[in-house]
Amino acid sequence: MKYDLGYMALIFALPAFLPQVYKLYKDNDSSSFSSNTVLLFWMAQLFWIIHGIQNNDNIILSGATINILCFSYIIYKLYNNNELNFYFI
Repeated sequence: MKYDLGYMALIFALPAFLPQVYKLYKDNDSSSFSSNTVLLFWMAQLFWIIHGIQNNDNIILSGATINILCFSYIIYKLYNNNELNFYFI
């Protein structure tokens, strides 16, 4: 029997990030997030979604969609808290 390890990776990776988003929701403290990092990760997830669609890869598409929703929420909170700064050094 062949197992798709991508689903296992998805099961372990998603719960690892969601508590951070929940903490942000509960505390409304976005000061610990780097705007550069969050925006770049958001862009990366967008390209992963495109890649998942092009290759009909539901694992990548599922993970990237959930991640981009989480990163979108973080960007929203950074913006509302006037902490969204994007600098290229």
